[in-house]
Amino acid sequence: MLVQIRLEYIKSHKYSIISNDRPHGLTYSWNLGYKLWKKSDYTNLLIANNDILIPKGAITELNKFLMKYPFVT
Repeated sequence: MLVQIRLEYIKSHKYSIISNDRPHGLTYSWNLGYKLWKKSDYTNLLIANNDILIPKGAITELNKFLMKYPFVT
C-alpha cells in the first residue's frame, strides 16, 4: 500500500521512475539514469537510493545553490 502511494505521488509530480524487469546491479541502474538524463533537457541530476530520507525543501535549496554556483556541478 505504501509503495502504491509513493508511486502515485511521484507520478502526480511528473517525476520519472526507472525500473528494471530483472536485477542488473546498482551501477547499471545509475548508468541508465545518467544516460537518460544526458538525452533530456534537465539541468541537474540527483541519484538517490531508496534507503534515504530527504527533508522537505532540501532539493529546492540544493537547486537554488546549484543555480547560484553553477561551477559546483
